[in-house]
Amino acid sequence: MARQHVCFAWKRFVAVFLCFFSILDTVSTVTHYSVPEEMDEGSVVANLAADLGLDVRSLSKRKMRVDVVGNKKYLDINKDTGELFILERIDREFLCPLKTTTSCFLRIDATIENPVRMTGYVFLFLCLFATWSVVLSVTHYSVPEEMEEGSVVANLAADLGLEVKTLKTRRMRVDVVANKKYLDINKDTGELYILERIDREFLCPSKTTSYCFLKLDATIENPIRMFNIEGYMHRYVLLFIVFLIVRKISSAVTHYTLPEEMKEGTVVANLATDLGLDVTTLTKRKMRLDIIANKKYLDVNKETGELYIVEKIDREHICTTKWSSSCYLKLEITLENPLRIFNIEIEVLDMNDNAPHFRRDAIHLDISEATPKGERFSLSNAVDPDVGTNSVKTYYLSESEYFNIEIQTGRDGSKFADLILIKTLDREKKEHHNLILTAVDGGTPARSGTVNIFVHVLDTNDNAPTFDEAAYNVKVMENSPIGSLVIDLNASDLDDGSNSDISYSYNWRRYVLTIFVFFAAFKSAFAVTHYSVPEELEEGSVVANLAGDLGLDVKKLIDRKMRLDTIGSRKYLDVNKETGELFIVERIDRESLCPAKTSCYLKMEAIIENPKRIFYIELEIMDINDNAPHFRRDTIDLDISEATQAGERFSVSNAVDPDVGSNALKTYHLSESDFFTIEIQTGRDGSKFPDLILKKNIDREEQAVHNLILTAVDGGLPSRSGTASIIVHVLDTNDNAPKFKPENYEVSVLENSPIGSRGGVVTMGLQKRYVLLAVLCFFVHHSLTSVSHYSVPEEMKAGSVIANLATDLSLDVKTLKQRKMRVDIIANKKYLDVNKETGELYIVEKIDREQLCNTKSSCFLKLEVILDNPVRIFNIEVEILDINDNAPRFRRDVIHLDISEAAPKGERFSLSNAVDPDVGLNSVKTYHLSKSEYFNIEVQPGRDGSKFADLILKKTLDREKQAVHNLILTAVDDGTPTRSGTASVIVRVLDTNDNAPTFEKAIYDIKITENSPIGSLVIRLNATDLDEGSNSDISYSYSLYTSEKTQETFNLNPTTGEITVKGCRSLTEFRECTHCGDSQVVGVGVDVDVDVDVDVGADVRESMAAAAAAAVVEEACIEESRAEKESH
Repeated sequence: MARQHVCFAWKRFVAVFLCFFSILDTVSTVTHYSVPEEMDEGSVVANLAADLGLDVRSLSKRKMRVDVVGNKKYLDINKDTGELFILERIDREFLCPLKTTTSCFLRIDATIENPVRMTGYVFLFLCLFATWSVVLSVTHYSVPEEMEEGSVVANLAADLGLEVKTLKTRRMRVDVVANKKYLDINKDTGELYILERIDREFLCPSKTTSYCFLKLDATIENPIRMFNIEGYMHRYVLLFIVFLIVRKISSAVTHYTLPEEMKEGTVVANLATDLGLDVTTLTKRKMRLDIIANKKYLDVNKETGELYIVEKIDREHICTTKWSSSCYLKLEITLENPLRIFNIEIEVLDMNDNAPHFRRDAIHLDISEATPKGERFSLSNAVDPDVGTNSVKTYYLSESEYFNIEIQTGRDGSKFADLILIKTLDREKKEHHNLILTAVDGGTPARSGTVNIFVHVLDTNDNAPTFDEAAYNVKVMENSPIGSLVIDLNASDLDDGSNSDISYSYNWRRYVLTIFVFFAAFKSAFAVTHYSVPEELEEGSVVANLAGDLGLDVKKLIDRKMRLDTIGSRKYLDVNKETGELFIVERIDRESLCPAKTSCYLKMEAIIENPKRIFYIELEIMDINDNAPHFRRDTIDLDISEATQAGERFSVSNAVDPDVGSNALKTYHLSESDFFTIEIQTGRDGSKFPDLILKKNIDREEQAVHNLILTAVDGGLPSRSGTASIIVHVLDTNDNAPKFKPENYEVSVLENSPIGSRGGVVTMGLQKRYVLLAVLCFFVHHSLTSVSHYSVPEEMKAGSVIANLATDLSLDVKTLKQRKMRVDIIANKKYLDVNKETGELYIVEKIDREQLCNTKSSCFLKLEVILDNPVRIFNIEVEILDINDNAPRFRRDVIHLDISEAAPKGERFSLSNAVDPDVGLNSVKTYHLSKSEYFNIEVQPGRDGSKFADLILKKTLDREKQAVHNLILTAVDDGTPTRSGTASVIVRVLDTNDNAPTFEKAIYDIKITENSPIGSLVIRLNATDLDEGSNSDISYSYSLYTSEKTQETFNLNPTTGEITVKGCRSLTEFRECTHCGDSQVVGVGVDVDVDVDVDVGADVRESMAAAAAAAVVEEACIEESRAEKESH
């Protein structure tokens, strides 16, 4: 037993050794290089041929190539020298945009043929931080902000161990990772100095950390070494800007809380007591308070050490954003002799000093009376500068039997209301609904704001016309002349607009309907004769007897040269002069004649001579159900992830039907499915379109593809239909763990078995596990070194040849069938296959890169080529290259923006970005805006390389000049040729009170009779304001310069602007008023600080004086009064 145990132990070590050797051999096939980014094109990285042990003379013959796994081919090989060189400058930040790791790699495959060899992977490390030696090369400095330009920070050459004399020849440079180059190096002395003043608050605006860093790259050249052998070839200097922060920050911060709006002079706390300072030394030590804010809200009393309020604190002004409910004022208390700094943090508590308000005074909604009960309409939400419980809490709607509201909560906790229709509307009963929406906050006491909701009910054709009487009895004299009035019928319709238009007709035949409308009695020349016929009547079909209907003698039609003129390019009808019948000359296709109209007419003129008479004929072409609904595409492909939740809906292309009315598209049906159903929506124009709804979660492993049939059915008799196939591809998610079948394997291998042979079934006991492990390790090693790479553009035609696998894999073409060569693709579809006659790999089905790899920047198809007798497996990797087959598109066709005319120039507004399924150069590159004197755009790059546009106001808006701006935003990609997509940007300018009211005249001269009774109208003033809404409301008042006597004499109505007599009606009495007053000029002002002077002047015997005449009279009164006083 002991002997057997030793045997098993020996085999265990042999197996482990084999695995280790195999893995070591595989890893050793990876060659590593390191280069800095931004090297010049043509720079040599390394001699690849020498490093890989290849003969330089055979490189061209063996077709050596380098494939870079990326969007661009940054490097290539010189087949004459074997050198790997830079083909295009490498930007590390573009190549590796994510900052979650400090390492950035380029993977390169070097391939040679005859025989085919994959020389493993060449990994290129860009700006590596991962190795221990590089991490140790970080040098730290600390400087205070606001140092003067030219100040020396340190001697960088000495600190890095560099020789100053070689700095120029080795092209030493310093690159600052920031928007500005704050520092530079003096190559003559090696000193690092300040190039531009550093403002810490501008550099690090975030207050989440007390530290602020500047990262610099110090680079030297000549020579460039790839493995950092000299240690200082490409170092990183990290500059820490530390701003005199107290060593124990957490323990040196003093906190206070106070409510906003406290009175000036209120004491917050005694700083001297709280900080343990001697009050008597505060003045001597020059105690001062610095506040990080625009205003100095607080100060310290150096006599008592008390911190007090200098200016009222408005929390909403200090902390304008509501992303945080906390608001802080940060202070620094500084004392000298010795220097001490204390950090003070004051939390400003919110008070309920603001009421909720709506952005607009009124909300207008147009709702059709056909809207079903339960329909909801979004309402503008109220805003409240207060936060927490003091912000908007709920909404209330005034009592209504038709509407109520439902309150929703946004992601940021904001509240908004949806208006819900609880009872169907009837325009004929009530056309307008006036509601009041009230927003209430949660403060104590609660504050509220209101907005008026005006609902205008739109009409639908839901009422039939009614006659005045149900039956009419009419007596007609025989031999009444043609055109005599028989009866004037009158019908009425409760509907509105075009729905109330009424036409009268006879109920004559099923298809032929004649309508006589008389415009004037006894004037048959102006009579219009109406007929109705269905489309597609056969040629020669008789519509009506025109001669009989027009009262013409058939026998005289030829002599009177009767003819029919059709208003149009084609003559569909004509008249038979022998019988007087109107008949079809050419079949009429209603859809061709009136392609997009619900009603279709042919207008004709029947003309006869001797004497000449013209009859106007109107032929209505009625629709028949001669067209079936059809889809624009026979197949609709949908990609749905198996992680999609039940209830999710997907838009499906709608069907179209040229027919109208009841013959148009009516509904949709979906083939039976356990997973999907449809919901039919109605558009504003009455069109129907379906939404596909997931009613049950899908599982790709159970069913990868769902084939559905969507049927569109019209409402004709008999009904017609059209179908489209919906192919739902279930996208995989990683919801299954790998598992073996069966769980235990029994494999027996004979000793000395040749490589590639199959093992027989022989029981070997416990040692079989270790032998199997060694065999598996061998096959892993063999598979890793046999990956072949190919690149093809997407959308290649079926049958296109990619490569000759037999040649590349050194296989005998004659044995491919015998060895049962096959290709297995790790994908939902079999895009490629191999021709066993020639060994060529070819396209079976067009490859859509966007469908295969969605938004990934690189896309690969992995294949396994398998041959039997003996078994060999080759791994093939096909890279699918992107072509520009998709245009950019916006998620919404129209972008609405509300911008106040008070918005300052330079203000920017975010716009929805366009999306493009293509990647790299073929994705969205830039945006263009239609010409506008008020707006332009600025294109910004996102972290993932996507582009988005900001709308920038370049000129202040004026609503009174232009209330709406219509712009076109165009997204353009960088493909060849370029593709583009557009969206409409509609800017509505919101009004501000920027216009003063104006009067019709600058000066009014009014004459009134003396002794006019009290209440007599003197003048009705009228002022206008160009502003909108409440900004245009005008109130009238006297100016500040109007005397009290004048105000006692005349009354001014603040609402209507009417000036009426109030007192002082006689001339004597008026003189006393002018004597006592300071002016006879009646000032008329408005609530926008605009004063208008109205001069009331007239003859002394007949009226009261105003304006300049009043001023003269007043001066005379004043002089007379002075003279009287002096005489007394």
